[in-house]
Amino acid sequence: MLECGYCEKLSAYHDGRLDATARSMLEQHLGHCPVCTPELDRLGRLSALLKGAGAVEMPVGAMRRFHATAEAAGSFSLNRLAEALTAVAATILVACGLWMWSLSMTGRSTRAPVWEASVLQRPSETPAGQEDQFAVWVVQDLSLENGHDSN
Repeated sequence: MLECGYCEKLSAYHDGRLDATARSMLEQHLGHCPVCTPELDRLGRLSALLKGAGAVEMPVGAMRRFHATAEAAGSFSLNRLAEALTAVAATILVACGLWMWSLSMTGRSTRAPVWEASVLQRPSETPAGQEDQFAVWVVQDLSLENGHDSN
């Protein structure tokens, strides 16, 4: 492991990606650092070696197999996700349908209680002096005979 703090900037310096100030500071540092100078030389040799190697062409058959495998893997996971989400949506739809059906079979109304409907009315639609009636509706709706449990 390299021990100099400037070593992390050597790659950017080698590639010409440092601004003028950082480049100048690094060049001054390179004149007397026993760690950075050999590292920069090593980067230069490695770069020359890679340039000299040239590009390697993959055989056409191998490239086709690679693309087929990549496409199959991508569509497989996307299809599995779509199937799972569809199954979840269908389950929720069936559960809600059964719940609504059971409410209609037991005779329980799914309509909002009178006091909830009166809250949704605009103030101009609510007759004056209804505050007492509103309180009576709330108490009746929350009473035990309307099916609310005592918890």
